[in-house]
Amino acid sequence: METIQKLTRIQSELQRPAVTDESVDYADLARAAGMPLERVMFFMSIATPPVHLGQNEELRGREDGSDYNFLQDIETQGPSIEDELTEEENRLFLLQNLNLILSTLPKRERNILRLRYGLLSMEGTPGSDRTSPGSSQGMDLNDLGLAYGLSRERVRQLEDKAMAHLRTPWRQRLFAELDAGGKLSPQAASTLAVCAARVNDPWSS
Repeated sequence: METIQKLTRIQSELQRPAVTDESVDYADLARAAGMPLERVMFFMSIATPPVHLGQNEELRGREDGSDYNFLQDIETQGPSIEDELTEEENRLFLLQNLNLILSTLPKRERNILRLRYGLLSMEGTPGSDRTSPGSSQGMDLNDLGLAYGLSRERVRQLEDKAMAHLRTPWRQRLFAELDAGGKLSPQAASTLAVCAARVNDPWSS
């Protein structure tokens, strides 16, 4: 996948001793790549095998279950005027691809990912007056457990399962085609058509 290859190449550059002696986290990689943090984290999460950057506990999940919105850095570092169009294009690109890929997951898995990573406002859900990727606060494992009537550990297992499903070969191929921005193959187009017919809205089964 073109974007993942680019990110892993930049990661390797940042990890060279001549550059830094510290581990590289998602925020470092996003700044170096000039990409939104949420897009970097999503791409690296679905890499095969998954790529974990550094040991940033906030980005990888706090043990005490306290909430962390991994999208909040986007709001604290707004784009410059000359980069505004590119930033908006990146957000729209992320929105489109996230919706397409998540639509291929079972209902509970895709909804857990949306709630966990604060992606609800990207869907234009009722009660949200913003549509940018960084406008919704993600839920911690404890709150998700209460919402679903499940234990914190069970929610974590479902989150891991959903991420594993995103890394399956056919979804990797589909995402690679979407990432390339070209015309989809007949097989990929057919897959998305089937998913679109099954998923009429973000919360349907």
